[in-house]
Amino acid sequence: MNARKKLFGTDGVRAVAGAYPLDPPTIARLGTALVALLERKGQGGRILVGRDTRESGPWMERALARGVRAAGGDVVSAGVIPTSAVSYLTKTHGFAAGTVISASHNPFQDNGIKIFSPLGVKIPDEWELEIEADVLEGRGRLPGHETGVECDARLAGDYAGYLAGRVRMPKPPAGIKVVVDCANGASSAVAPACPAKYGQRRSQKSPIASSARSSSSSVSAGRSIGSASRTSSATSSSIASNSACGSCSSAAMS
Repeated sequence: MNARKKLFGTDGVRAVAGAYPLDPPTIARLGTALVALLERKGQGGRILVGRDTRESGPWMERALARGVRAAGGDVVSAGVIPTSAVSYLTKTHGFAAGTVISASHNPFQDNGIKIFSPLGVKIPDEWELEIEADVLEGRGRLPGHETGVECDARLAGDYAGYLAGRVRMPKPPAGIKVVVDCANGASSAVAPACPAKYGQRRSQKSPIASSARSSSSSVSAGRSIGSASRTSSATSSSIASNSACGSCSSAAMS
């Protein structure tokens, strides 16, 4: 297929959050188009979504869910979680697709949406072109209202268990202190749980205090759910929006 893509780049759809094509109506249409595509492929409409800690993540997740539900699909959120976790969980938990709301190393004002197939790999170019055609032609009705997205805290715990299972050792290490600096990133909820699975005592610390106080605990995790790139009044609302799933993921993995 030689058609040139207009929305998808080399790694999903990326732009400044809130600007086309990452404005709420277009994101919703993307969700609707994704479900329509999956149904044509015989995959169903159950979709996993995970995100990083960008301030725009929560409202983008809700906008995507609006479109998915308008097309008859269902959305399950894994909360703040790394891209690799969405890939793994999509395949192992039988989702029709996995979506990641993240722009990786791009500036804080940017964001993106990448899509994984049921096999946990990037969808092919042909699928992306089909989704684009539906979005650009405005097929399907735009949802009229927004609802919350269910967060399943067990998903992050399953991924942490998978990671721990990849490390083989005869017995848990003794006398070792580990500092996990999550740098406000997408692994904030998952990374601290992994050393704890090997018998390390876990202690959550604030991002500023974590390094300075790490000697007081076996595992000290620098964790924040705001934007890593700036401090502003908007960060407070972002923390409140994200922590609901971030904290429940943490509890599930303890």
